Amino acid sequence: PISAAYDGYTAALPQQLSALQAAQLVSEGMAASLHNDHSFFVPISQYQNFQAQLSGTAQVGAGLLHTRSAPWIVTEVAPKGPADAAGIAPGDILTSVNGRDVSNASGSQLSLALSGNAGDVLTIGLSRAGQAVTVSLTLGSFQFPVVSSAMVQGVGYLRLRQFASGGVFPAFDRALDGFDAQ
Repeated sequence: PISAAYDGYTAALPQQLSALQAAQLVSEGMAASLHNDHSFFVPISQYQNFQAQLSGTAQVGAGLLHTRSAPWIVTEVAPKGPADAAGIAPGDILTSVNGRDVSNASGSQLSLALSGNAGDVLTIGLSRAGQAVTVSLTLGSFQFPVVSSAMVQGVGYLRLRQFASGGVFPAFDRALDGFDAQ
């Protein structure tokens, strides 16, 4: 039953997709068919980056976070990461990768488009404040900080990305010390 449905669905997909790409698209469609905000498919590259983030090691990729569905709005850029070096900023909207339109791509399709090996160069099309912008992004190492902080009008704000990393407590202490120094 489910394998017959899977076979029927994959037979309708474009032939240039690899078996892995087809499996990811089918899995994403199955999760989306549940129509809730709690079930979603995580592509392999995103899962590997999530595992690297939990262990506190650097990840390889574009170094950006975006909305969970199209339009793909950049929500965060890893400091000194590939996206940062390319000039991508929060609020930019991803429109194309290597000339292929990603405006309406699924999460798996966007993940595949942004994946590759360290040193691979991607041409990223963006919409920035209504203007089309194109940047070259070289995939490489990046790491989002475990703790980030800001002082806004005399109020200290801390963001804890996760508790799993062994570095969270020293980073938390450094942020508090920074507040004391201000």
